[in-house]
Amino acid sequence: MPVVPVTTTECTSLVEEGACSVGGLSAGMTVTVTAYADRLLDDLEQLDWPEGIKAMQRNWIGRSEGAEIAFAIAGSNEVLNVYTTRPETIWGATFIALSPEHPSVSAITTPGQRDAVRAFANRAASLSVIEKSQERAKTGAFTGA
Repeated sequence: MPVVPVTTTECTSLVEEGACSVGGLSAGMTVTVTAYADRLLDDLEQLDWPEGIKAMQRNWIGRSEGAEIAFAIAGSNEVLNVYTTRPETIWGATFIALSPEHPSVSAITTPGQRDAVRAFANRAASLSVIEKSQERAKTGAFTGA
């Protein structure tokens, strides 16, 4: 299982009605702007601001370092890449949850699970962005993989 170092920054505070107000990206997408995040953080140290304000800015920038881990799917040629800031915690992983829209869902779903997965995906697609973001019981469908 290859582990590739990755650095990403995600700005969640610019999300308006499920899309990024800068560029219109889907709210679930992560934009990689490592060099810019590094510059923001470095320049922040040069400011004569109270430490509490600087801490809030560091948290808003949200830069994280982690690893992208490739999980091979048994019985398939598919590989799922997962980004984590805590790669040491994956050794006990027993499943991976994918959004119904994930491109690998149809490729890894076994014939015996296809109807259940399709029904779940259709239900999920009928929900609005607001409904999807509301706290509710976790639901899903087993792909068979």
